[in-house]
Amino acid sequence: MNNRLHSDSLSLTNTEEDELDRRIRSYFAHFDARLERFNTDINLKLALLDAKLDLLLEQNKQCEQKEENVFVGTSVAAEEEEKQVVVLSPDTVAEVHRWATSPRNFALGLVRKLFTKDEMRNSNVNGKQGREKLDPVRIRIVKDLVIEYYKIPFIDQSFIWKHCIISIDEGCRRLRRKRKTDISKLFKKFESESDAKPEGDPA
Repeated sequence: MNNRLHSDSLSLTNTEEDELDRRIRSYFAHFDARLERFNTDINLKLALLDAKLDLLLEQNKQCEQKEENVFVGTSVAAEEEEKQVVVLSPDTVAEVHRWATSPRNFALGLVRKLFTKDEMRNSNVNGKQGREKLDPVRIRIVKDLVIEYYKIPFIDQSFIWKHCIISIDEGCRRLRRKRKTDISKLFKKFESESDAKPEGDPA
């Protein structure tokens, strides 16, 4: 008799069971969301550390090459400007991702944060068509972030990144076209002002 009463006291109604189930699911969903954000931050920091390591290795290689050139008595050209990696905060990356409509749009947004307009105007991703090559270290950061934020499977990464490159190169071309348009407008304005300027009275 006592066991039956104890069992009845522990039983839940269907409504109570549903509420308990809802709370449990909500708790685990919240936990999973926090874990996902934590993993994203960790992966972002690892990507930045990998990029810095690549930069340090490249700089060390250049220093060794310069020392070797000096040792054999050959002339060394003027030192190249030291590359700098712009560190993007997780908040900045998240903001770019929030406004992005696709992986390629996200990639272009990151490039605009990592490179100056002059760098983009004079370059493209692979240095084609006589243009300079955008810094591979910073481009690698962009690629890693695109893959991480959009959870792109390995089998699709090459295809997606190819379209990201197209978008980045188009962004660079738009800056070049805008510069040409601005110069053309300035030149026409100068010609118009020159034509409208009254000639001096004859002596």
